[in-house]
Amino acid sequence: MYTLESVLDNNEIYLAHKASFKKDETLKEHLDCTFKYFNVLNEQKGLDEVLNRLIDSIRIKKGKEYYLSDEAKNTAKALFKQAVYFHDIGKINPAFQRIKMKNEKFKNVKITDDSNHSLLSSLLYIDIFYDDIKAVKLKRDELEFLKLILFTFSYSISRHHGYLKDLSEYLNKLTGLLTSIETKSLIIDDYKHVERLMSREKLLNNYNFNFEKIITTNEEFYILNKLLYSLITTCDFYATSDYMNKKVDDFGLIDNVVDYKKLFEKSNIIKNIRKHDAYKKGKFSITPLKGINELRSDMFLESEESILKNIDKKIFYLEAPTGSGKTINSLNLALKLIEGDNKLKKIFYVFPFNTLCDQTSEVINDFFGKENTAVINSITPIKTNDDENIDFEKTYLDRLFLHYPIVLTSHVNFFDMFFSCGREKQLPLVHLINSVVILDEIQSYRIKLWKELSNMIECFAEMFNIRFIIMSATLPEISYLSNRNINEVRLIKDSSKYFLNPLFKDRVTIDFSLLSAKKIELEELLDFIIEYRSNNKPRRILVEFINKKTCREFYNMMSKELNKDKKIVHELTGDDSSLYRKHIIDKIKEDKVNEYILIATQVIEAGVDIDMDVGFKDISIIEAEEQFAGRINRSCSKNSAKIFFFNYDNVERVYKDDLRTSYSVNQSKYRQIFMDKNFDEYYQDVMKEVQKEKEEYNQNSYERFNYMLRNLKYHELSKELKLIQDENYLVYFEHKLKLPDKEEYIDGREVWEEFKNLLFDENMSYTKRQVLLSRTKEKMNYFIYNLREEVKSDDEDIEDIIYIKDAEKYFEEEKFDRKKFIEDKFPKKDKGGIFL
Repeated sequence: MYTLESVLDNNEIYLAHKASFKKDETLKEHLDCTFKYFNVLNEQKGLDEVLNRLIDSIRIKKGKEYYLSDEAKNTAKALFKQAVYFHDIGKINPAFQRIKMKNEKFKNVKITDDSNHSLLSSLLYIDIFYDDIKAVKLKRDELEFLKLILFTFSYSISRHHGYLKDLSEYLNKLTGLLTSIETKSLIIDDYKHVERLMSREKLLNNYNFNFEKIITTNEEFYILNKLLYSLITTCDFYATSDYMNKKVDDFGLIDNVVDYKKLFEKSNIIKNIRKHDAYKKGKFSITPLKGINELRSDMFLESEESILKNIDKKIFYLEAPTGSGKTINSLNLALKLIEGDNKLKKIFYVFPFNTLCDQTSEVINDFFGKENTAVINSITPIKTNDDENIDFEKTYLDRLFLHYPIVLTSHVNFFDMFFSCGREKQLPLVHLINSVVILDEIQSYRIKLWKELSNMIECFAEMFNIRFIIMSATLPEISYLSNRNINEVRLIKDSSKYFLNPLFKDRVTIDFSLLSAKKIELEELLDFIIEYRSNNKPRRILVEFINKKTCREFYNMMSKELNKDKKIVHELTGDDSSLYRKHIIDKIKEDKVNEYILIATQVIEAGVDIDMDVGFKDISIIEAEEQFAGRINRSCSKNSAKIFFFNYDNVERVYKDDLRTSYSVNQSKYRQIFMDKNFDEYYQDVMKEVQKEKEEYNQNSYERFNYMLRNLKYHELSKELKLIQDENYLVYFEHKLKLPDKEEYIDGREVWEEFKNLLFDENMSYTKRQVLLSRTKEKMNYFIYNLREEVKSDDEDIEDIIYIKDAEKYFEEEKFDRKKFIEDKFPKKDKGGIFL
């Protein structure tokens, strides 16, 4: 292996970092420390095994496909590791030494103002290893492949302080840098091969690769390069932290699963399930479980038995009715998988919405303790274990790299590790290796991405030794769309025996009498609900619309009718602060006496823990109808629970380009499928349509995705593979927010000033600022709304947040008056919702 002294004279004079409180760090010390952390991660994560799997799977072609020879594989692995080591060799740039390092050894050297080091690092990396590649006796196509990865690996080096772009302009930048070396405007005379370097112009001019002719392995090639970028940035970050602060030695791993198993099994819920199991096997005499608890226990035990029989598999599907205990079931399955493979050291629990992260964290904390779990999303403060003596460096590092045994995060955050081109979003990628990932409510992903996600999930599972538990009440087996041959396991062989059990199937009566070809009028719907309420006396009524504007209109109509004496009617939409939403949901859950009518949008669907007596829903897609059903008679304790479906808003306008809108309960076939919970038949129809679309030659074709992977179109992939496609503007409304049921207020202006003071405090360390900012941003989220159109600001914008001062006039009884704001800011605009 090459080291710095093998390519650089006088290497001891070059510095990598400075700190006022300790001795300067030499470049050699930094590179050695960086590679030390590569070896630490190799020991902890088995990087060699991952690298072997990735490179062994790569196929190249000349006429027909074939795998690399052992010589080519070994060279590729060496190039990968050397890229991590030499990532900062460009710090020999005299401008960097003089300007950034204040290095006295370079005070008399004539320099330019360009102190950048990353691009020079990548150019030197190419120069050091190009001749070594040519010296290996290989087939011509293998040589072309190794030249290709030398180039793509060097690109990761060049971007390790920024985000990944596309490679189109990279060669021009390398050529320009080489010209500055040739003309002596950049002097690197201590580099031992500077003369050879200055003759590389022809090499760079010929570096015009046709990726299509060289490589046929798409996912693995992409992952190999993403992993390198993640490792370069991660090991560099660890090494810098090692110098500036202290050694990084806690990666938040599950070192002893036995301890977690003991904590889990001592829960009364799990004890009762184990007793139930013993009773069924005739080993224990107890009063048997009955009703819903018996069903939940049977599902728990069946899925456990199934996973133990398939412990070596990678992808598991858990299909279970809403309210059947999927959270506890999936945690048990994760522990069983970790017991079965001692390489597995971490659990990721992934949700469609941030609110579900917080809700589920309470359950997981009860089992394993707060010290072992962390919620990672945009609205939760960075976790600190000791508020009195915070180690800000470690706290921030833990958050950045997800150094926690159990991580709860959103779908968006998780898949950003796969597809984002941003630096910080990819830092934790290496920590996905050897983990169990629980994906909850996978049907909420954009359907246009199901095939792409299926293939990438399966590839990451193979290459990174990840176990995926994919679960939902309406579970699309997206592996149907995969081009790979992984054997997935359905943990519940016949889910119909649970779905069709009267406790689940008959806990609500479905009524389609309000559905017709044309939409219902809101006045008609209002009259029907009021009459039903009068005749049947339900205490809790839930009405869901798929459009915010309609939801507000109906809320106003219902409030006018029923809120004359006391507050019966409430509204919940995405325009309400998380504080207000939590207050209303908690109030409905805890108040067992008073009557409630909740008018809501889809924010009430997945995972919201409320139990209503009767529901009225504007139809959309079958998955949403089932999620809504999970909010009615959730406890299975009511005898007259009912759901009425109606048709009002245009579903195609809300669920844009989602082909599932063509398979709705407005059609007799899918109405029956919904009644029978025969979601397999529904998904067979949907998957065929998805597959057909992906095979067509258009913007959404799968071949286009393959092209982007093969050609490392990082920026295009990041844009195309976003789970949430809408472009939003963040707007901060300055007003005083009244705390629910209290006479206290949170002053939006004070929170904004707190944010500004932290952001611009030059005396505060970066890590401390980030930790404290995360706490302030939690309060800021009470005042921030997402807009689809840009609003003129009040000249206090910070970062990407638009600031609106004196916004009290847009709020009434703590609720945002969307209509008033639109009329004020967009007087000529269509009064439809510009808000998400």
